[in-house]
Amino acid sequence: MGFMRIEGTRIYLRTLNSHNASSEYCGWLNDPGVNKYLETREASVASLKQYIEEKNRKPDCLFWRIFLRKVIN
Repeated sequence: MGFMRIEGTRIYLRTLNSHNASSEYCGWLNDPGVNKYLETREASVASLKQYIEEKNRKPDCLFWRIFLRKVIN
């Protein structure tokens, strides 16, 4: 599918790639409050990269990340 982005006024959505796998992302996934309703209970940067790559290879899957725009007053 390639790189995709949807723009909004306060947020934007962008497709993920393996470069987005970070220790910060893993820390979020490893938080019990966050993963309470997820299948993933524990993640590493390596396993997260593999998961993102697997999802991106599937033609019937879109894997997005939500970004909050910085507001400048």
